Amino acid sequence: MNGSKIIYVRADGALLGLTEKEYLAAIRRGKAHIRNAKQNERALKKYEGTINPGKRDS
Repeated sequence: MNGSKIIYVRADGALLGLTEKEYLAAIRRGKAHIRNAKQNERALKKYEGTINPGKRDS
């Protein structure tokens, strides 16, 4: 990913601007959880929908 910023979502819905490496390090430290990946996907879709309402598919 070349250290490009990606948005990852915490379980409480807070958006994190982290690189993939930082995110994986956070998982290892126990600050983020892999089991929340599906929830993160949903939250991210919801978040993207607020930026581009036309692109959102329900």
